[in-house]
Amino acid sequence: MEKFIKLGMIILIGWGLYQTIAFIFLFDNIYPEEIELTGIAKVVSMKTEKTRSNSYIVKIMQSNLKNTKNTKLIIYTTKDCDLKYGDIIQISGTFSKAEVARNYKGFSYRNYLKQSKVYGSLYSQNTKILNHDTSLIGGIFQFKSKLYEKLNQLYTKDTSAFLKGILLGNSDDLEEEIKENFRNSSMSHVLAISGMHVSYVIVGMQLILDKCIHHRKLKNYVILLILIFFVLITGAAPSCMRACIMSGMLLISQNVYRKNNFYVTILITFILLLWINPFHIFAVGMWLSFGGTLGIVLFHKFLKRYLECKLKIKTRFVKSFLEVFLVSFAAQILIVPIMVYCFNTVSLTFFISNLMIYSLVGPILSVGYISILLGIVIPAVRQSFSNCGRIFGGNYF
Repeated sequence: MEKFIKLGMIILIGWGLYQTIAFIFLFDNIYPEEIELTGIAKVVSMKTEKTRSNSYIVKIMQSNLKNTKNTKLIIYTTKDCDLKYGDIIQISGTFSKAEVARNYKGFSYRNYLKQSKVYGSLYSQNTKILNHDTSLIGGIFQFKSKLYEKLNQLYTKDTSAFLKGILLGNSDDLEEEIKENFRNSSMSHVLAISGMHVSYVIVGMQLILDKCIHHRKLKNYVILLILIFFVLITGAAPSCMRACIMSGMLLISQNVYRKNNFYVTILITFILLLWINPFHIFAVGMWLSFGGTLGIVLFHKFLKRYLECKLKIKTRFVKSFLEVFLVSFAAQILIVPIMVYCFNTVSLTFFISNLMIYSLVGPILSVGYISILLGIVIPAVRQSFSNCGRIFGGNYF
């Protein structure tokens, strides 16, 4: 039986690799560089407001081009055009592919869009709503929109923008200068939903569910469903999916009484992410997420044993401080080379900045998640958490 399972896994992996390679090579041949396009599409994203236009991601249902069904585009509309997730619309305009990198190691907007399976953009001259498709995903996007509204109501503009980034993975409203400061201090991972965020969600849900559900297996399955919801609500970034898939596999292994093997788990997670979207292989966030996780597993215990043996530490406070420092240091061992390769820069003070940020992120995440969830149903409690949130996050900038 085990031989058939292994053979099935090999066949599945081989087929996945074939599909991945085929998708990568065929991607650029679906659309020409520029062409007039008319068709019917479904809105599959929230609105992004620009200075003179609004933008949406749409999935093509029917068009004047062959083999474009189910492909995704970014469309730009006039400011007065307000679309919702699930709207079936008629579009027409000039399609064009995104710009490629003009300089060596420069930013390629085309490759960036590929990570979301987006083929290019279209300035829609005539956008008409034909129908609306209601679905579970549409309901999740409506809930996400309400979360954004509550953050805007609870906090100042700058604090709301920061919390959208750190809680929900949406840094579109953050000023470019602030993003650059995070990059220069090697703390960009704070604005990307990753293992740190997922661990806080799991711990928080476990504390709540311990009071309601006493059956361990049922509690693990509920947490698994919450993780799926969390991936969808935060935009399904590769770093978030990596953390949620690995955490989900750990929960499942507990339910089936199997020991979780880290290296098998991370390999399966890597294959799943490439199966979902082969262009995730080019996502820097995915490299950083896998690199940081591998760094912690490979180096943390060794460094901890070595320093405790050499320094002969007995004080609990020093041990706790050393634990936090070594987790950060072990993660950075593999993250720093990736940062240097991708951005040609790295902060020499990243150890200090990461130690400081980890002490602040916990309260910010806790207060932020609780405030927006309670803010939906309990206005009075919402305001008290808002005031608490301003203490932790209001003067961050």
